[in-house]
Amino acid sequence: MKIFTLLLFTLCLHAHEYTRIICIDSSITETVFLLGHGQSVIATDQTSTWPAAAAERPKVGYIRMLGAEGILAQQPDLLLTTDKIRPQHILKQLRQAGLRIEVFSGGSDLASLRARINGIGAVLGATEQATALCEKIETSIHTVSERCAALSGNNTKMPTVLFILHMMNGELTCAGTDTAADWMITHAGGINGMTVSGFKPLSNESLLALQPDIIFCMNKGPSGPITTATLKKHPILATSPAMKNGAVHCVDGMYMLGFGPRLGDALHDFQNLIHPLPVHDK
Repeated sequence: MKIFTLLLFTLCLHAHEYTRIICIDSSITETVFLLGHGQSVIATDQTSTWPAAAAERPKVGYIRMLGAEGILAQQPDLLLTTDKIRPQHILKQLRQAGLRIEVFSGGSDLASLRARINGIGAVLGATEQATALCEKIETSIHTVSERCAALSGNNTKMPTVLFILHMMNGELTCAGTDTAADWMITHAGGINGMTVSGFKPLSNESLLALQPDIIFCMNKGPSGPITTATLKKHPILATSPAMKNGAVHCVDGMYMLGFGPRLGDALHDFQNLIHPLPVHDK
C-alpha cells in the first residue's frame, strides 16, 4: 500500500496538461473520458467503442496487433495503455522516440481497476475525480452484493451460466475461471458452468452434461455477431433449459467484460439478467 501511495504521489508531481493523448484498451479510454479529459484524446484502439466520442476517434489498430508507426503518426504527447498491449516491444520503440507511456495492469479484478483509475487520475491531475469514480463503482458493487446475500438468504437457486465468446462451425469457445466473465457470473449470483481456466472450447459431450440455465453470448466477436437464431441451430443448445426458457442474452462484450469504469453498472445489469427483478421493482 505504501509503495502504491508513493507511486501516485510521484505521478502527481509530474502531472501536467496533456493535449494529444492516445488510449489503448477500452478500460483506459472510458476512464480518461469519465475523468473529464476526453477532449484531449486524439486516437484510440479498436476496442474503444464507448463513449460515442471515443468511437469516432481515429483508430491506431487492435490492442494485440499494434505498430509503432501508426501511433507516432498521430503525434501524441502521452500514451496510456495496459499490459495487454501487443507486441510489447513497440513500447521500447515508442519510448526511444520520446513518447511518454504509462502502462497499467489490465487485470480483471477490482484492485486492478481501482489502480488503473487512480493511476490515470494521478497522471492527468484528476485525483479527486478518480477517487469519486472508484467510490461510485464500489457503491454499485456493494448494492449487487447485498442483493446476492438476500437471494442466498431466501434459498434462491443460483443458476448455471454459460458465457459463449464465439461459435465457429458449430464449435463453442466459452469463458471458464480466471476470466472477466467468471468474475461477473460469480459476483452477480450465478454459477459458471465452465470449470477450466480461461476461454476454452466446449465439447458437445460436456455441453450436454452442463445443461445451462442461462446463456450469454457476445453480440460482436471474431467470427461475427452471435444471435439467438444462430444458437438455436446448435442441436444441443437448442434443447438446453436456457433456450427452452428464453434465457439467452446477447450482450455488449466491451461493456460486460471490459472491466472498465462502468463495471458497477455492468454488474447491476448482468445480475438483473441472471435474477430478473419483479416487475414492480424495476
